[in-house]
Amino acid sequence: MIILKNSMKCHLCCCEKQLIKAHVIPEKFFTPLRSEKKSPILYSNTAGKYPKRSPIGIYDSTILCPECDNYIGIWDNYAQQLLLKEFDESLAVYQGPDKVFYKINSFDYEKLKLFLFLFCGERQSRIIAFSKE
Repeated sequence: MIILKNSMKCHLCCCEKQLIKAHVIPEKFFTPLRSEKKSPILYSNTAGKYPKRSPIGIYDSTILCPECDNYIGIWDNYAQQLLLKEFDESLAVYQGPDKVFYKINSFDYEKLKLFLFLFCGERQSRIIAFSKE
């Protein structure tokens, strides 16, 4: 965890604190994209920005303080355990010959909802802003 020197307003607790260089997309979601010697490539739609390697994801140093980053880790970890596991083929749902998704029969609705709320809310706005830089 990298703590920055300047104090700014944390987007979760709304307190003026030193913010950290936080992952916009949780790091574990990048793990399946990595091969033994290759890292995912980050592309931008901004003129003059060239593709670059992004081995552990995208960071933003303007969104979270260390305490809030640790706090939301509960939901990040839950989503990672739920969504990044190997699924039994009996849970696969097909549209014609194409597998379109896996059905998850049992999960903690509150934890997944909070992860999606944070991911699709503040984090998603940072991904969009990043792609426009």
